[in-house]
Amino acid sequence: SSVHGHWLLTRLASEHPDTVDYQTIVKSLEISFSKSNIDAELAYFNRPNTGTSFERPYGLAWFLQLTSELREWQEPKAKQWLNTLQPLEEKIVANLSAWLPKLSFPIRGGEHSQTAFAFGLMLDWSQTANDQEFGQLLKNTISRLYADDKNCPLAYEPSGQDFLSPCIAEADLMRRVLSKPKFTLWLSTFLPNIPNN
Repeated sequence: SSVHGHWLLTRLASEHPDTVDYQTIVKSLEISFSKSNIDAELAYFNRPNTGTSFERPYGLAWFLQLTSELREWQEPKAKQWLNTLQPLEEKIVANLSAWLPKLSFPIRGGEHSQTAFAFGLMLDWSQTANDQEFGQLLKNTISRLYADDKNCPLAYEPSGQDFLSPCIAEADLMRRVLSKPKFTLWLSTFLPNIPNN
């Protein structure tokens, strides 16, 4: 939630600089994105008992979305903040790169652990950061985990704790990696009961 909140501040300031308290946002981000703060975060990630699963996949995906936003924001300090965040970004990408080949099944729930939603954010980052190696690893994983899915039980959603739709998030993810004709075919078997128009 903290990372998501920081992304939201950067997004608001980037997209609506005249309708938000821009300078207050910049000052707040400058406090959060100090080298000492990020060094502490990186040290936490590197602790022997933290493991590579910490905040995976949701929190890690939102961190990558945050650095994507900094790459696209025209604020002069955004580049400086991105440089400060990059060691943690590199650690996160390394942890995810080690995890993706080991993931035997997608996580299909409607909460933080869902892989489809997180993979979408990660895919956005790979394109913004021009990390073709990670992007290809991610696309291979997405194809391996989701390409053969059929008849998603959309009528079962949402469950009492869902804030993400497993079916819609997966469809949105596959839309990003398949050509339009291939996605059309895939969607017709994945969600055969959705309206045609």
